[in-house]
Amino acid sequence: SSLLVFMRAFADFGTPMLDFFGHPEWGRRLLAIIEAMLVEKTILTPDMGGTATTSEVGDEVVKRIEEA
Repeated sequence: SSLLVFMRAFADFGTPMLDFFGHPEWGRRLLAIIEAMLVEKTILTPDMGGTATTSEVGDEVVKRIEEA
């Protein structure tokens, strides 16, 4: 599934990159947001059992970042 692939890739590359650039908290926040969305199962793409588009999932991630 595309969201799961993204999450794995982010965990493998994105989080360490944010750590390297001095932003470890952002890596933790983004992973927490993605994990919460997977648990809630409200805004997911069809390959994850939802009906949202990739853009809608991205918009929700951005919304949650702004609310944090």
